[in-house]
Amino acid sequence: MILKYLGLILGIIVVFLVLYTVVGLIKTIYLKNKEVKLLTLPNDNSDRTTLYGNELFELIKVSSPATSNDESFHIIREKIKTIFPLIHNNFYREKIDQNVIYTYKNFQSDKPNVLFVSHIDNLTFNNDAIMTNNEIYGAGTFDAKALLYVICKAVEEVLDEQGKLDVNLTIVITTDDTSTKHGSEKIAKKLLKEGKFFHLVMEEGIGIVDPDYLGLKSNYALIGIGVTGEVEIRFKKSLSEKHVLLEFLQDVKNNRLFKTKINRQIIQILKQLSKDMDFKNRFYINNILLFKHKVQKSLDSGDIKVSRIVKTNVKYGLVQENEKEVYFDMKFELAPLTMPSEVLEVLAPYIAKYNLDYEIIFVNGGSRITNVNQPGYKCVVETINKIFKHLYISPFIITNIAEKRFFDSVSDCVIRFSPLYYPSNILKDNYHGKEHIQKKSLLYGVDFFKTILKEFKVEVKSALSKM
Repeated sequence: MILKYLGLILGIIVVFLVLYTVVGLIKTIYLKNKEVKLLTLPNDNSDRTTLYGNELFELIKVSSPATSNDESFHIIREKIKTIFPLIHNNFYREKIDQNVIYTYKNFQSDKPNVLFVSHIDNLTFNNDAIMTNNEIYGAGTFDAKALLYVICKAVEEVLDEQGKLDVNLTIVITTDDTSTKHGSEKIAKKLLKEGKFFHLVMEEGIGIVDPDYLGLKSNYALIGIGVTGEVEIRFKKSLSEKHVLLEFLQDVKNNRLFKTKINRQIIQILKQLSKDMDFKNRFYINNILLFKHKVQKSLDSGDIKVSRIVKTNVKYGLVQENEKEVYFDMKFELAPLTMPSEVLEVLAPYIAKYNLDYEIIFVNGGSRITNVNQPGYKCVVETINKIFKHLYISPFIITNIAEKRFFDSVSDCVIRFSPLYYPSNILKDNYHGKEHIQKKSLLYGVDFFKTILKEFKVEVKSALSKM
């Protein structure tokens, strides 16, 4: 009798697995993008492209590393005054340390409040600016003078064409994103204290990525709707035990400290992007209840390249010494829904094994997640479709932008997206310290922000604070 029931149960399980697999195969066949979308930006030798290239080059030529003196930032602010005279005439300018806030003078109580954020510092003192017929080379072309330029140029052109803006615009320019990262935090606190609320905030983000970056078939525009948490920890030993610290460092580097967490948000991102993957990975992801271990293994190994945007990233600082001790820092950029406390749980066995002293340098929780039904998000999607046309769009949670988490205190709709398209070869060069940008991408960046400024609409409640 027992064997009979066991056989019946086993049969039911087998039938369920067969049905589940069949349904999974059907889902895999039908849940895919109907066409491959590859972005092409036609070569444009118009006067606009030439003008934009020349004006951006003026900004790139000014070396502005975050550890430099104030003079370089002063020069850039003066160039902004020269290149964008309408911004100079129509905006108030206020300095917070070396950071700047530009506020549109003509406040309109029935118009939405919009905030654009960028920065002008970088990591290098090398003033290696070079301009060719098609490209501009030099520190800041990627991070992030080019973005600042297209923002300001869009504002300048709308003011020139319309004589006014249809939004209450604030532009924030920070100078310490690659050093202290305090500028954005200070400005966000100031805006909050003044009771200012924004219907749309736009900051830097990944933007448009090539297919090979995420292992997809098509170009994708990734819209950052939130930033995950981060933790930085300093590990220390006495000078006489430097070898112990080095052994610990090698040990944690050799072991994958964090497996990719398969949680609700990760599954949503994977299923959205799997529509553009090959059949095998699409099948595994759409049947994740059966193949969770397989998906996890592929994400951890990097076989599924989407792991670049869904896993915890670990960055190792340099081993340093002072008169008392030797130390180095580890920074953890957390995966979605991973809590800062989990970092110490993972590290606890290593800390005990090597008897390490440690100090938590900072802990930042994850930002608020922007609802994709917000008018600001919908406007960004519509604008991307209008300007770039042939690509797919997906929201995602950013895991590696530390300073882009502060303006959630003054807005329910914070978008991290850059409309400056960097093909894979340029992106790889940028990550290896050779920054350059195609001149033709500037035109699309300017048109993107012009469209936002002209077409973003939202019902404004009278109780909103004045800008």
